[in-house]
Amino acid sequence: MLFSQKRRAFLILSCLLCLFLVTPGCGSSKGTTSEQTKGQGPKGEPIKIGLIQPLSGPVAAAGIAVKNGAFIAKDEINASGGINGRPIELIVEDSANDPATATNAANKLITRDNVLAIIGAWGSSPTLAVVPVCRNNKVPQLVETASSFKVTDRNEQGNEWVYRLNAPTRMEAAAMKEHLVKDLGFKKVMFLSVNNDWGRGAILDYTKVLKETGGEVVGQEFFEQDETNFTPILTRVKNSPADSIILTTDAAQVALIAEQGRNIGLTQKILVTGGSCFLDKVIKLVGPKAAEGLYASMFYAGAYDPNKSANPEKAKYFNEEWKKRGYDWVEITEGARGYDAVMTLAEALKQLPSQNITREGIREALAKVKLKGIIFGDISFGEWGSFINQNAAPVAIAVVKNGKGQLVMDPVVPKP
Repeated sequence: MLFSQKRRAFLILSCLLCLFLVTPGCGSSKGTTSEQTKGQGPKGEPIKIGLIQPLSGPVAAAGIAVKNGAFIAKDEINASGGINGRPIELIVEDSANDPATATNAANKLITRDNVLAIIGAWGSSPTLAVVPVCRNNKVPQLVETASSFKVTDRNEQGNEWVYRLNAPTRMEAAAMKEHLVKDLGFKKVMFLSVNNDWGRGAILDYTKVLKETGGEVVGQEFFEQDETNFTPILTRVKNSPADSIILTTDAAQVALIAEQGRNIGLTQKILVTGGSCFLDKVIKLVGPKAAEGLYASMFYAGAYDPNKSANPEKAKYFNEEWKKRGYDWVEITEGARGYDAVMTLAEALKQLPSQNITREGIREALAKVKLKGIIFGDISFGEWGSFINQNAAPVAIAVVKNGKGQLVMDPVVPKP
């Protein structure tokens, strides 16, 4: 059994590597043009924006998708004349989802490439590593994925130079407050979390909501990002009094857990946090039977129904463009993050004199942005509880039912 599980894990991870190698536009970790607009567009001085994503390592598929979505937005903007005649140029760096690598990438983008702003850096730990670099160098940082409360909490790393688009886990859990225990039946919960800032933060935030709504925490288990054998952990969960699992990790590990849980007869319900686990990807990796009944928080509801997006027309365009470019459909929910991030920066840039765009000017303009995004709702930045420069992004819930992913809770904007 263990041999077959390891073999299956190897096949899944190999599949993800193949996706990296064949996805259009992914052959290089850096790029300032794309094939779709090469030789076209505005001719003014480029506006340089840094993009830090995990383009290698276990979560590379997600980072590559964010990059692809960002380039769709960049190409769309430049094809329409850029920012008052100046094209946007994306300079991409690989973080490998590692804090030290992300720090080096940020320093390189700021000091050598002279970028005016940075988008990134996907995971909570590398994002938190970049925050002080941007703050100390007075460079705006726009966060598209990191879920740790520390990023924008005024009592932690939150500061005037970092803005966050996505819902951190605290907001995500708040959006589910009325549904988690009462409707979904997550009453006695075991936490399974990747051992990093994201995973540890998710336990804190969901524990608070469970206690406020009559739920109970049975226990918690941690694992590393490269773990492939979850049978020992799942066996302990199976034999525990837990009736459900709240799981925090990337889609590849979710797929392994779903399959290995099915192999040992695990009966507990599973909810995946973070808004990054597109259930269609889990189905693709391990099949509909292993994924059946799996719940997941979801930020880009437009992947299932563009009309559920705050900007349905843009969501339809993005979905069609994603397919047109030959990108893997199961990565589209990550791609939407990159698209909205670049569009948000573009909206800020439009407020500034085209020949005098500065880092300070972008920081001030971000505070005034009002934009309908495809994934992050009615985008604007302000206070939410102890968060500052935080967008109140909508959160939905999806489930695999009869072998297909579908929404079971429409997008909800969480309240403090």
